[in-house]
Amino acid sequence: MKKIFFFTLFASISFQLYSQEKERVYVDENYQKIDFQKFTKKLQSNLFYVAKVENDTALFKKLRFKQYFGNIGLKKKYQLNKLFYKRYQIDTTKTWLIHYLDSLPDIAKMPVESGVIFLDSMGNQDGKMLSETQYKNSLVRKSGNAIYLNTQINNKRHMHIISFSDYKKIIPNEKRKYKKVKDVDLLHFYNYDKGYLKNDINNNLYKDHNLILKRTFTDGMRMYNTIILFANGDFCLNPNGKVKKLLKPVKFKKEEKKWIKKLKNSSNP
Repeated sequence: MKKIFFFTLFASISFQLYSQEKERVYVDENYQKIDFQKFTKKLQSNLFYVAKVENDTALFKKLRFKQYFGNIGLKKKYQLNKLFYKRYQIDTTKTWLIHYLDSLPDIAKMPVESGVIFLDSMGNQDGKMLSETQYKNSLVRKSGNAIYLNTQINNKRHMHIISFSDYKKIIPNEKRKYKKVKDVDLLHFYNYDKGYLKNDINNNLYKDHNLILKRTFTDGMRMYNTIILFANGDFCLNPNGKVKKLLKPVKFKKEEKKWIKKLKNSSNP
């Protein structure tokens, strides 16, 4: 698993479906059809999410990596180095910790305050907005000395919303978090700007021209939003709460070996 594969959604899948009822089709991480038993075993490895895609005749269940280790190759890394240094003067000797934002928001549509809103079945706001603190407190209820999960609130459809004043603090706060981490450059790339940069130009946001990063770090279905990329081309997508640990080359290699071993075990009959 040294190089990431590039796929168009289900381009390599060719199924003949004769049944009038929808057939369940199980697909592995490489877009290959597998049986239910193998699908279940791989899922038990805890390496995957399940993506569902449906058409008129079948329901496809595809395994998607929660986390992915690989290497883009020295040629590809050289091309990225040349491009990003010329365009943004990004230090190519450092490890890049990339946070990828598919779109920057339209400030005119951002709320005055951050919080949580509840939604009805049509996706419209249902009830008053809660602050993040109020929402967290509402997730549990107390009865005497016992504390219970408030399933009525926990299962209710909701959306976290953020104000412009809080949104523009995110990147500076992240930069402070990684300021003392040696030989690491924290970079924020975006795909599309709905007007945000007209009002906040000091956050060092870089445009992903021609979708170079998005096309490189995707599994054919969705872009990975957190990327660790070393100077030698080694990378990890979605570090899953282990960012600072994986920024250290020795620990990165140790975690990569564990991941590869799990992956091999999940594929063995």
